Formats: sequence, C-alpha cells, structure tokens
Amino acid sequence: MSVIVAVKENDVVYMGADSQTSIGGNKIHVLNESGFKIVIQENGVLVGMCGDVGGHNAVTTQKNFVSLDENGSLTKKHIVNEIIPKLLNPNLKIYNEKKQDLSISLIIAFRDKLYKIMSNLTVIRCNTYTSSGSGKNYTRYDMYAHSDLPVKERIVKALRSSANRDSSVGAPFVLIDSKNLEYEIVE
Repeated sequence: MSVIVAVKENDVVYMGADSQTSIGGNKIHVLNESGFKIVIQENGVLVGMCGDVGGHNAVTTQKNFVSLDENGSLTKKHIVNEIIPKLLNPNLKIYNEKKQDLSISLIIAFRDKLYKIMSNLTVIRCNTYTSSGSGKNYTRYDMYAHSDLPVKERIVKALRSSANRDSSVGAPFVLIDSKNLEYEIVE
C-alpha cells in the first residue's frame, strides 16, 4: 500500500512517495519512472497512487487519464464529471461494485490545485496537505510538528517517519513538484 504525501505551498504542490512495492510476500523498490507511485502526465498533471499494483498499471497506461477542463484547469467539478466515470470503467478493474470502492487511492495535483480521490469516490480539494496509503497516519505528526522546515525536508521527514513505523513503506523516496515536474530521488 505504501504512502504518498502532498503539500501545497506558495502556489506549488510538492509530492513525495516511497518506492517500495509489495507483491505477495516480496518487497521490491521501484526506481524508474514507469513504476513510480507519482506519475507525470503529458498535460502536466501529477497523479499519485497507492494500492493495488494492477490499479496503478491500469491508470498509468491510459494517456492523460486525468484530463483538464475546457479552460485548461483542474476543478473538483471536472474530476467528478470526467475522471470519476473513467475510474468506474469495468475494463480497468479498479472499482469493486459490491464493496463500492476503488482498489487504489489517488492524489492529483496540477499547478496550484491539489485533490484527493478517496476509495469511496469522494473528491476532496486540499488547501494545505494530504496523504494516502497505509503509512498516511504516521506522516501527519511530522507535517504539522515541523512546519518551520522547508517543504521538501518536511516531506522527507514524514516519509522516513512512516517507513520507520510501517513495514509497507520503504526508502528511497521520490519527490516532485507541480512547477518543475522533475523527479528527485532521496535515500
């Protein structure tokens, strides 16, 4: 399941994720763009995913899965009307109708916009911070308690805290922001 952290600061969204993937009893660290938990789409949207590997692959293989609206923006209304129906597509096999939930959780960022799609398809606009995955609860303390630190340091501190407490989370970590759109690997 792992962890993804996102912080909005000064009109930029900063995201970080661990690199550990668990498949059965095996744990591997994926350090290539095709396996990162945060994907840069061609339209500049960042999509962070935790959960089922099959769900991650289903979303990442769809070109610009998270589209922008007619004004080139990302709004909650657009996500509800255009993205949620894509998540419900039975061919993707990421939505369980009986349980009425997704097998993945999503954090989406574009420029200064930050949203989280919950497993029950609720869309939340985040104004400061959000996290997702099995290690999310461990990140909260570090994000708030160390708000005086630079944003990247806070994210790394939160990811390390999560990795120290949750066996599903592991370093190295991948960082990116919605302005530069360049990956950074942190041990």
